[in-house]
Amino acid sequence: MTKEDLNKYFEIYTDCWRLFRKYSEPSDKDAFWQSLFEEANALHEKNGKTEFSEKLILITEGEIDRIFRERKE
Repeated sequence: MTKEDLNKYFEIYTDCWRLFRKYSEPSDKDAFWQSLFEEANALHEKNGKTEFSEKLILITEGEIDRIFRERKE
């Protein structure tokens, strides 16, 4: 794997970390979820719409949702 390839992986992991950090205090407001999904879609576009980026972004969104549901209980 080339250094450029590794940098692409690093970038998507870093982007997902930043997404998680930004939205790690989920709220029940529609604007929160709309913003999260819009930003996630933009990250997917930015990272070339790869299957890997899609899966990593979906996992990140899923974890934010799990935190939200857990805190509501």
